[in-house]
Amino acid sequence: MNNINYALDWAKNPDNVLGVIPSVVGVEDGYMVLRFRILWFFRLTSRFKIQSPKISSDSVEWSAVDDKGNTFGIGFYHETEDMLRVTLTYKGEKEWIVGRNLNKVLEEIRKGMLNDLDKTEIYEVDENGENAADYSQNLSKLSYLSKLVMKSKMVRTQNVALNVGGVVDYLQEVVSQLSEYPVVYISGSGPSAFRVLYINGEVKGVYVMKDGKEYFGKEDVLNTLSGNYKTQVYVMVSPKLLEGIRE
Repeated sequence: MNNINYALDWAKNPDNVLGVIPSVVGVEDGYMVLRFRILWFFRLTSRFKIQSPKISSDSVEWSAVDDKGNTFGIGFYHETEDMLRVTLTYKGEKEWIVGRNLNKVLEEIRKGMLNDLDKTEIYEVDENGENAADYSQNLSKLSYLSKLVMKSKMVRTQNVALNVGGVVDYLQEVVSQLSEYPVVYISGSGPSAFRVLYINGEVKGVYVMKDGKEYFGKEDVLNTLSGNYKTQVYVMVSPKLLEGIRE
């Protein structure tokens, strides 16, 4: 059994799936209680009936409905030979609260799955169907980068000495200094090369070329880099500017 088949078998067990969803605060007799919140003031808490899963040879889809008709779904899809795609959806009241939580929920699901599936490549898809893997792949393409740079404004270029374990902190510091811009793209060239795309302060794409090998969507690889790098930082005033250059 390969990793993807193992992952899909894992996803067929509701206990496995519920165990890695951080928004689940209670489970009993076929129901789950979900809680989402923004700060301490805005929240949604509801009891959802878990529906029977839809299972095919290359996918597992779970859904749940509460008594108000709000629906929550999670899907696992065999995308390529060694990649599993995970999606979350929510339709109903207070979608703006749930939507703001979904990226964080997906990251926790990814971490939980990787405890068992450490050799399976998993990427996340938000409620709008956009995923980090798409941007990571695009960051490897010169045609995409040229369009990205043309629609962006370069705000900084500098030479920096980066240490092992410190690259992600460096990048996050740069992004925090440019918090007025919703889109920040940072590239670095030196002993290796890296390209990272942030949207609203969150990593949405990572590409690394190290020792002749390409890495896509692997933020942890960034912290294995070290040496002197020339970095360039570009910004956009709106994520909508990315829509026309995602090809």
